[in-house]
Amino acid sequence: MIYEVRPMQCKSFPFWEKSLKDQKSWNALKTVCPGVDNKDGDFFSLEEIKKKLIP
Repeated sequence: MIYEVRPMQCKSFPFWEKSLKDQKSWNALKTVCPGVDNKDGDFFSLEEIKKKLIP
């Protein structure tokens, strides 16, 4: 139930503008979040990412 009403900041993580700025920023995020680029995680296409970011 809570998952459906979480704030946009939570819904859009890790696809925040500051994380997508460049490869260095994305790599920095990977050092603090083990789920980013995890081989066992879900893959999101650019279209899916856009849907998450644009309500």
